[in-house]
Amino acid sequence: MEIKKQVPSITVNIRVPASIYERLEDEISKMNKNGQKVSKNSLYVEALTQFLDSIEEEQVYQYEEEEFELQPETKVVADEIENITESCSFCDRPDREIKRDIDNDNIPDDALLSRCCWRRISYVRAIFGVTIEWPELCRRRGRLYKSKR
Repeated sequence: MEIKKQVPSITVNIRVPASIYERLEDEISKMNKNGQKVSKNSLYVEALTQFLDSIEEEQVYQYEEEEFELQPETKVVADEIENITESCSFCDRPDREIKRDIDNDNIPDDALLSRCCWRRISYVRAIFGVTIEWPELCRRRGRLYKSKR
């Protein structure tokens, strides 16, 4: 006889606008008709997990920001790079997409020159690890920066 360990439970009453409730019901019905076993409970647990993961990820990112200090000679280079481009179209994407782009060496040149994007790329590398040769990516960034001077 197998004894299952009980999972802690949370009882919650969530008040939502009728339109959201109807959309939720419709989506769950569609998913169940397509053979996916989905319940409101499973969606709530998934949403809660994503919320907690995002908070944890943000705390790690903020911690890295606080610890990030540039050496005097590096700061000059970073300020010059910031003036070249400051596009966030790349770094505003989810971490998993950025990791996939890093691993596939599919990072746009403007993202390598953007300070915020480079910070995001470095963050994703530190958290998830990457398969690309990191020194080669740094050299590519350096060559791009030199060509922009």
